[in-house]
Amino acid sequence: IASCLVGSEMCIRDREMESDPSDDLRDDTGFLLVVRDGAQAVGCGGVRFVGPGAGEITRVYIAPAARGRGVGRSLIRELESMSAERGLHTLRLTVRRDLAEAHRLYQRLGYEPVAPFSDSPYAHHQLAKKLDAPSPSGDR
Repeated sequence: IASCLVGSEMCIRDREMESDPSDDLRDDTGFLLVVRDGAQAVGCGGVRFVGPGAGEITRVYIAPAARGRGVGRSLIRELESMSAERGLHTLRLTVRRDLAEAHRLYQRLGYEPVAPFSDSPYAHHQLAKKLDAPSPSGDR
């Protein structure tokens, strides 16, 4: 979990990890998904539980070779589904201003601007989305 290696690239730089570790993305405080294309990891993303019914999407990364193939959209949808199954009803996230394509993807998926919740120097855009309740049968 600490570095989420994707191919030869790290999804999170060591410098950033020191100030914002991901050790809590497990058990009852969050979760981390790794997206694979066969045996190759091509992306990752996690959800940190931040309060009753609320989570924060974090550590999202898609390898350059996998971009433009719907991997990011699928990853976010799966994070949303798993979050709803765990009783979360709202997900929030931050986006750096240089990640314009990611920002557009989140907007297309229904994330909307909200009042600031993070004082991170990288939180140029702060978005949130209300999740649909999981279906009783567990279907997605």
